[in-house]
Amino acid sequence: MQAFKCIVVDDEKPAQRILENYLAKIPSIEIFKVCDSAIDALHWLHQEKIDLIFLDINMPELSGLDLLRTLHDPPKVILTTAYSQYALESYEFGVIDYLLKPFSFQRFTKAVSRFLDNGDDPPSGIKKASLPVISDQHIIVRTDSGDQKICLADIRYIQAFGNYIKIQGLEDTILVRETLSNILKKLPESCFTRVHRSYIVQTALITSRRPMSLSIGQTDIPIGNAYRSNLKSVM
Repeated sequence: MQAFKCIVVDDEKPAQRILENYLAKIPSIEIFKVCDSAIDALHWLHQEKIDLIFLDINMPELSGLDLLRTLHDPPKVILTTAYSQYALESYEFGVIDYLLKPFSFQRFTKAVSRFLDNGDDPPSGIKKASLPVISDQHIIVRTDSGDQKICLADIRYIQAFGNYIKIQGLEDTILVRETLSNILKKLPESCFTRVHRSYIVQTALITSRRPMSLSIGQTDIPIGNAYRSNLKSVM
């Protein structure tokens, strides 16, 4: 099946990895190139017909917005940046969306939906609504203050914490009187992986992996010997 071609432009490897993992879950969009700079992206944009750019703003030599200024007829653009002050200026370029880092998979799929529903005719065989279901899934957990609804896409990792588990979200932490084994049964296997007797992680958010540990953003998480082979297979 033919898919939309996209370029990822970001000078930070962890940010590239997150977008690659997110995009791997969306079959209607394929990554043509991952570029470390706007200059590198400019070269490929002159060589190939690209449908969508995931573009960082603050990069050395040539910024993301400067790149757009050089293009006479740019592809559709989703900006991915840690800086909110460029939002107003960016919409002068007709960007589809403005994603502030760190953004969740749920927020990412909303931006992609805007691209897929933008009114352009898709390549032959593409279904516009081809998005993964995790963006709409949630679980109900029981905390000391009552039941709480948690969006799965917002869960970074889950850690055993005494008689509780600690669910680390993108913005807050929730303590739940539950076991890791029981909470794992409520999570989709395709999106969450147990990597240690004390940790479950959202696989798409893994930014790097070493023999004994992995990273989700700036957080290092140990890898248990019993879980190493399974983690290798899912990655």
